[in-house]
Parts: sequence; structure tokens; C-alpha cells
Amino acid sequence: MSASRYDKEAFRGEAKARIAALSPEQRQALSAAACARLAGTAEFLGAKAMLAYKSVRGECAPDDLVSLARETGKRVAYPLCVENNRLALYFARSDADFVPGAYGISEPDPARCERALP
Repeated sequence: MSASRYDKEAFRGEAKARIAALSPEQRQALSAAACARLAGTAEFLGAKAMLAYKSVRGECAPDDLVSLARETGKRVAYPLCVENNRLALYFARSDADFVPGAYGISEPDPARCERALP
């Protein structure tokens, strides 16, 4: 195993342990702070659309930023796992546009969502 791969795995393990040690309230507060920081960037302010994800297992939750994006008229796209381990992007308007997907992760329902093309 290469040193860089070991370092990456060690870092991931340490990061997972630190996240697991946080209370739900701490995770929510840190997610809200990250969203607030991104909301003030020129990139977010000037964007017409953004890419988001549904958080799982203690990940940083982009929910506040998604809400702000929608409130300000931005479209929000989410990834969908498709054949050959590829991703397709779909614009979702609300939580009603999602279905259970691979690995327990909510994914946009292609029957309800518009495909986001480059």
C-alpha cells in the first residue's frame, strides 16, 4: 500500500471518528455555518443553478443553502446513479421529487425531475 493511500485512509478514519463524536445539535450547527459561509460567496450569489446532495450518516447537510437557493430563484440539481457507475444530474423542486436509491441515499426521480444538461 502506498504512503499516500495509507495517509488518505488514515485521514478518512480520523474524520469519520470526529464526525461520529459530534452531537446532532453540533452537526446541525456546523452544517448551518457552512451553508451561511457559502451563501455569501460571489459564486453562489451569481449562480442560476447549483448542484447539491442529500446528506447521510452525519455528512454536512446542505439543506439551508438549498432552501436559500430555491427562495432566490435558483434551480437545484442532484446526482442520480446510473449504469456503469456514472452519474446523471436532475433538477428537483422539493423532497417529493426523491425516491430511495442506491446505498440508502435519496435520489431524484427521473419521472418527476428534469434532466440537467451541461
